[in-house]
Formats: sequence, structure tokens, C-alpha cells
Amino acid sequence: MVTPALRLVRILRRGGMGSIWVAERLPLKSQVAVKFMSPEFADDPGYVERFRREAVAAAQITSPHVAQVLDHGLTAEGMPYIAMELLRGEDLRARIRRLGRLPLGEVARIVTQAAKALGQAHRLGIIHRDIKPDNLFLTEVDGETFVKVLDFGIARRARDMRVTSTGNVVGTPLYMSPEQLISSKDLDFRADLWSLGVVAYHAITGQAPFFGDSLAALTLLVHTAKFKPPSALRPEVPPALDDWMRRALQLDPTARFGSAKEMADALERALSPRRRGAEAWATTGDTGAESPITMRVPSAPETAVTRHHAAPAPS
Repeated sequence: MVTPALRLVRILRRGGMGSIWVAERLPLKSQVAVKFMSPEFADDPGYVERFRREAVAAAQITSPHVAQVLDHGLTAEGMPYIAMELLRGEDLRARIRRLGRLPLGEVARIVTQAAKALGQAHRLGIIHRDIKPDNLFLTEVDGETFVKVLDFGIARRARDMRVTSTGNVVGTPLYMSPEQLISSKDLDFRADLWSLGVVAYHAITGQAPFFGDSLAALTLLVHTAKFKPPSALRPEVPPALDDWMRRALQLDPTARFGSAKEMADALERALSPRRRGAEAWATTGDTGAESPITMRVPSAPETAVTRHHAAPAPS
């Protein structure tokens, strides 16, 4: 028993940081997902705070595109847990691994729905800081893909980062913005937008726009702002989508999209047949895609929780 009202049924996933179980809510006879922290981290105040922050941030964001948190607390043995809605499906990384490059329309739906969740988080001043394929869970509603953004464990309010950040790099480097690769201090919502752009590139082309054999090498490549346009890897990609990607992956945060909604709306326009072949945006600076970069996307740990489960915020 987790609590008198929560009974564990079976394990879904066990990893280095913890485990996720299916549990039954006894009064309602419904199933939920319960996430536990690994015992070896339960005495570490930093990990306990991250675990608590994940629950609090997700609970504050009421978007249907964020996995709903139902409860958070300690078991009788003092183990932190989070109870959340039980999701069935697969994360985006698993889908790309299974199917390869995704249809452009599906990529647009995934980006648009993830942007809705991020937009609400950003309006609350919350920056996710770890947008990647593993944290975009794809379930199905009425036969259509429905995105749930997961894992707000390293999410922070912008004002808190400016005050308390130590400058350490946190997140998943392959999807991190140039400014986040250097320091987690003073990030704003545009770091999440960069990460979402990298996720879109990965889903469209089957690979990441930048790769280095070390964090230092990756950081240098990202700061060149040079990458192959998606059309170089997938000829049916329209020129307007190449333009969209150039703006999404601008080195200067102020040159990126001004909000998650603007980013999603622009992608919809780029993929509209009326706009294909047209110049959709003027870009600034030297952002053109250049010579090929050897890329290799390292395998990520399985995240199949069938996971069953800010700076100024944009208006």
C-alpha cells in the first residue's frame, strides 16, 4: 500500500532514478500511475526537492497536454511518491525509433500540442528546461495522437533561477539551447522553444541538427549555428519549413519565436500548401545551413511509462 487509498498493482518501469507502478485508487476502483524516488536518493535534499518540484509544477499547469498530478506525499516508510494519471502509448523517442522519420502533418500536431502545454507553463513563469522526445508522451484520443508533456523535475520559475542558480548545466545536452549549454542561469522561455525546435528536427529528419562527442564539442557546434536544413535530408520538405527551422534555432534568443503559440502557428503556416515554396520569414544573422555535420543520436534510456501513466513569460 502506498496510502490507505492507493494499492500497488504492478511495476511499469524501473530505472536508476526511481520506479513507476500501476496502482489502484481503492475508493474509486480506478487505476493511476505512481512514481517513486529510488531509495538511494531519498536522503539527498537536492533530489527530494527536484521530485517535489516536478509534482508542484505539473499540478499548477492545468493544460490537458500535461500529465495530471493527482497526489504527492510520503509513504508510511517516508518514501516520496507522485500519483498521476495513467497514460497508455509511447514517448516520441520510441515512436521515432519504431517508425523513423514521421509524417510532416504528425510532427506539426505534436509540436502544436506540446506548445500549448509550454505556453501555459511559460505564462505561469515556469520553464521546463528538459524538452526532448522522451518527455513528449503520445497517447491516443478518438483515434488521434494526443501529446502529454512529462517530467517537470528540473523545471524552474525564471525568478528563482536568477536568484538561486549555481550556473550548473542541467537538462539533456543534445536538445539544449546555446545559452543553457553554457549555464542554467538567466534562462527564459525561449530555451524551451529552441529545444522544441530540435525535437521537431529530430522527428522530421530522424536525427539531431547538432552532435558532438563531448559536451564541449557539442557546445562549439551549436554555437556555430550551422546545420543541414531539413530539406537536405528529406527532399519533400518545403522551403518554408527550412525557414521555420532557421528561426527556431537562432543563436540569439531574441531572434527566435516570441512565444510557444507563435512558434506553433508559424509551423502550421509553413506546412500549408498555400505557403509552400514561399519565404515565410526574414531571418537575421548568419544562420544558413552549411556543410554536413556528422550526426549520431545516442540511445536514450527507455522511458516507456506507458509512463502510463521564464524570464518574462510571453503574453
